[in-house]
Amino acid sequence: MRTLVGFIEAGKLKEPIVPFPAKKPANQFVIYIRGEESFRFKRISDLDSLCDAGLLRYRWNRLGNGKLYYVTKAGATAVANNFQSPTAPFGENLSLALLVSTLSGGHIALNGIKDSKTVREVVDDPVLRHTAVTQLIASLQKTAEQLLPWPDFRSYHKRTQQLEQALLIPRPNSTELKTIFEALTTPQTDLTTWPQLWAHLYPLLLIAHLQAGEKS
Repeated sequence: MRTLVGFIEAGKLKEPIVPFPAKKPANQFVIYIRGEESFRFKRISDLDSLCDAGLLRYRWNRLGNGKLYYVTKAGATAVANNFQSPTAPFGENLSLALLVSTLSGGHIALNGIKDSKTVREVVDDPVLRHTAVTQLIASLQKTAEQLLPWPDFRSYHKRTQQLEQALLIPRPNSTELKTIFEALTTPQTDLTTWPQLWAHLYPLLLIAHLQAGEKS
């Protein structure tokens, strides 16, 4: 999101954003940037995950065989605010399990949490909150280990442990949470890893906001 919005604001990328299959390597997609090297990523579903999170939207092209993407107001606001707060209205009435499944393309499932349970209900229940946080953190750590170089992963893993500890106590410190999320939501060396990490971080950010907000 930061990269796309940055190129748009610099006048090097115009909407709609049109991804094309790359010729070499064939397992990537590219977005052409004016005067810059093309932006490459591996999965078109990464853009769809950003749509599910409300940060992008899309429409089909005239032939109906390709999607054209646009940055939403929520997406531009999230970048401007350094992703320090979730998109409106904080998502407290969303099903947490379905949100996680949607953002991850079905790769992450929250065991022990029913689809009917909203983010607010999970936050208000200490047992459910513990279940959700520990599973999301464990999956985030596993994903980060697969995607990040070892030096980056070591520091990232330490931050995820700090986040888990902060979210499992009854009264989390909002300043501490802000510092941790700022570190975790800074793009790593390979920007293609970002949507996969954000699929975990966005639900955790919702939980953190509601839990810290109700105590402030």
